Amino acid sequence: MLLIYEGILTVPQIGLDRVIFSADIDSPAVHQELLSEIEFTSRLEVKGFPTLVLEREGVFTTIIYDYADHKATLDGIKRFCQ
Repeated sequence: MLLIYEGILTVPQIGLDRVIFSADIDSPAVHQELLSEIEFTSRLEVKGFPTLVLEREGVFTTIIYDYADHKATLDGIKRFCQ
């Protein structure tokens, strides 16, 4: 099933407490995690966002992510899983 939402969701709409969310998103731990993710993706030579990268036995493979045709993305995932 493919879920599509066009618009903006607010923190309360998805069931989160605004004060806690704000504190968490501004925390040093989240900032460090973001820096780690940026460094990791630079090693993978990821050029854009979002990018779908799958890993098997230590080998990372970039899957074509097609906004216009989700079937192309699913086909790439299926090929990877074979």
